[in-house]
Amino acid sequence: MENEFDPRTTKKRFSVATRFTLQGVILVVISSFFLCAVSLGIISRLIIKNVNHQLSTTLDTLVTKIGANFTPYKDKLNMFALAVESGASRSALNTLINSYSSTLGEESPCYFATRVSRYEPEGFYIDSTNWVPEHDWVPTERNWYIEAAKANGNIICGLSYIDARTKSLCITLSRLVQDSNKNPFGVVAIDIYIKAFIQLLSQMDLGRGGFIMLIQEDGTILADSSASNNTSKNISETKIPDLRGLIASGKKTVTVKIDGKKYLAQFGDEPETKCKMAAFTPYAAIYDSFYQTRRLMIFISVIFVVIAIIISTLTTQKIIGPLKSLDSFITSFISSMTRGDADYSRRVQVLSKDEIGNLAANFNLFIKQLQDGIAQIREARENEIRMGNQLAAEVQNLVVSTKETVATSQDSSSAVKEIVSTMEDSNLLSENISKKIKDVSERGLALIKAEEAFNLWMDIYPESERWPEALKAQQSHDQFMDYIGLNPKNGD
Repeated sequence: MENEFDPRTTKKRFSVATRFTLQGVILVVISSFFLCAVSLGIISRLIIKNVNHQLSTTLDTLVTKIGANFTPYKDKLNMFALAVESGASRSALNTLINSYSSTLGEESPCYFATRVSRYEPEGFYIDSTNWVPEHDWVPTERNWYIEAAKANGNIICGLSYIDARTKSLCITLSRLVQDSNKNPFGVVAIDIYIKAFIQLLSQMDLGRGGFIMLIQEDGTILADSSASNNTSKNISETKIPDLRGLIASGKKTVTVKIDGKKYLAQFGDEPETKCKMAAFTPYAAIYDSFYQTRRLMIFISVIFVVIAIIISTLTTQKIIGPLKSLDSFITSFISSMTRGDADYSRRVQVLSKDEIGNLAANFNLFIKQLQDGIAQIREARENEIRMGNQLAAEVQNLVVSTKETVATSQDSSSAVKEIVSTMEDSNLLSENISKKIKDVSERGLALIKAEEAFNLWMDIYPESERWPEALKAQQSHDQFMDYIGLNPKNGD
């Protein structure tokens, strides 16, 4: 057939061993790529999840530290309120205020203001720093006094403002103080400067490029660990787009762009200052470990591919070795069959019990059956030659017999020709006899008709019998009819 595949005339591209090795390598590479892609995807999600957890933990830690930092201030306020309620004198209150200054430091001044008191009818103001307010400065009109008076004894934290004494940004913790009859007496307050919050924020570790902001309800930045010059600014003045909208959205975690760089941001509430906490960490820092992990995985994958190539090559050689041996044997056997000197007693060595071993065993069985078939063909050929010789001898005898038969047939042919000639003469004689018989028959019929006419005439004229001439004629007629056997008067 024209389209029959002949491996001997087909261009050889890759050997089986090469194809097996390439297939193994390709499979390993694809598997490694797939595993790396899946693993990196999972790792990326885990990293983001871990970073979110770290941000949440950092914000919780910040809340705890701010609360712990506020505790001594609250304790001082409560102690002062208790002293007033117990009826302490003005000098005792001054001593108490001054003692707070020594324990809290000059950066956290404590002061007390009254509207009406048992000490001075028009009220008074004392300060741990001995600061004397200006003539138009009225403490009862300050926000910290007004809000504390409304809180009914609860400590409140006011919005940040510029301190009149130091001209620095601060917040104030204040508490309403009541006398022994639970009547409003005055407000005790302690200032906390923003520097303390910046120090707290700087202690929070958010990795490379990360920072935390404390934002008040009115949008004022109370503290920013990344840039102290942002303090007291409004969030609309920062480089973070629509930060107010992000806070108002209520989402805990969002992705924002700052100066073209992506940041992961997480928001939380700080209950002491009633501020919003915003923690930012850049994706570049988040994925530092991811990139390291990716490089490590690529390195491991390369090593894995190299090991797989070595294993694949060794395994292929182990598989292909018996196949090469079988291929060499088959090629040699077919070549010997083509030359006509094939040795059908040769066998392939079976080295294993797997599919390749089964193939070698089946080929040996094929050679055995081929050997038996060729032996049967040779035996049949010898029988045919022997029968051909016998048939040739019989044909020779038949030829001789045929020649004799032909000679005999020639003699018989001459005799047949003579018989045929005699038969032809006999046919002519028969035809003549038949013609004569036909004439006699015609004549007999004429005589019969004549006799019938004569008899009819005699019956009509009986007296004619007396005529001697008639009688003679009658007698002659009867004799002739008797001679030829046509006399009707003789009965049968």
